[in-house]
Amino acid sequence: MAQKSIPACDRDRLDAQFTALMQEMGDDVLRLCYLLLRNRTLAEDAMQDVFLKVYRKMDTLREPQHTRTWVISITVNTCRDIRRSAWLRHTDMRVALEDLPPGTCEFTAEDDSVVREVMALEPRYREILLLHYYQDMSATECAAALHLTLSGFYRRLKKAQSKLKPRLERWVLDE
Repeated sequence: MAQKSIPACDRDRLDAQFTALMQEMGDDVLRLCYLLLRNRTLAEDAMQDVFLKVYRKMDTLREPQHTRTWVISITVNTCRDIRRSAWLRHTDMRVALEDLPPGTCEFTAEDDSVVREVMALEPRYREILLLHYYQDMSATECAAALHLTLSGFYRRLKKAQSKLKPRLERWVLDE
């Protein structure tokens, strides 16, 4: 498939936007990839794939105010593709939480148990919780990133919360 020719001045502008986007979202994309894939090497590979896809399609983005949602959507889909690969289905992907990339906020011992419980959920429920609470995305942005309707987002979020609630209640009662 032939790629359309972009004038040099537009290409320079897109390159500058892409560089700024990588600097702004690089850490977030890497952390999200790591949380979805549970492997630092795979997360780094996924992040590279995400930004290659973003770079190739940067000129097709119609609404710049939705760039974050667009990049997160590409990230989630790339991680899903990697999780579906035959090699990954035959690999033990358990991970120690100590290997998580550093976050931008304080992390307490209580958070450790919450993260463990979220990471133990099925990918579809883990994705929705991570995007909504960890990435601090709105319901509309999450729905767009996960290719869900808004009501579908709320149904899946409620289901994820209902699966997580007994685990967290058990954790609180154990202490």
